[in-house]
This record gives sequence, C-alpha cells and structure tokens, in this order.
Amino acid sequence: MSFTDDAAIRRLQSNAVSLLFKLLTEDLPVATWGVSDVLDLEGGTGELDGQLSHDSGDSEALEGMVNQWAGYLRVTPLWDPDGDGGRLHAVGEVGGVKVEVWAYLGQPPMRHYPPLYPDDL
Repeated sequence: MSFTDDAAIRRLQSNAVSLLFKLLTEDLPVATWGVSDVLDLEGGTGELDGQLSHDSGDSEALEGMVNQWAGYLRVTPLWDPDGDGGRLHAVGEVGGVKVEVWAYLGQPPMRHYPPLYPDDL
C-alpha cells in the first residue's frame, strides 16, 4: 500500500467510521472523535482518537471514564505525564481499527499506570 494511495486511505478511514457507529451504541463515556489512518510499510489501519472531557474538569471522574474505555478495549490505561498533570490513555484495537481514548488530568491519577512512552523514563 502506498502512502499516497487515496482509495486505500479512504477504505481505512471508512473502516474506522463503521466502527465508530458501533461504538456510539455502547454504554460508554461520550468522547469527541477524530478519524484518521495509520500507514506503514506493512499496510495500514484505520484509527479513531477519542478525547474525553468532564464539565467539572474533575480528574478523578476523567480517570474513571478512561478506565471504563480501557475495560471495554481490554487494555491497561497508560500514563503520559505533562507538567502538574498529564494524559491518561486507553489504546486498543477493535476489528482491525486502532482505538485511542484519552483524557487530560490536571493532576497525577489516583492509581499507578504504566507509562505511555516507557523509553522516556
């Protein structure tokens, strides 16, 4: 697959959108979604990127929301520190589509999570 193969890119994105329709029927925290593709030398996959937010900005509530998604994706959340807080990510794959759901926490999470980028330790 070529990095400039528009038909292939549209197919990958279409697969991601089809999955998004399914995810929107699940009883999971609401996210703001982006759709893209990931191309590499071995082919590619569609990708969904979901950002979680909470009206109160409550880090504990956001952590719980990421954990709900992590349970659905059957993954362990991963922590990416940034200043006083950071981003908590649930990254998995469903039906050949990469799904990443994350939230910015204004403080470190209540629990310990493995790092998103272990080489940065």
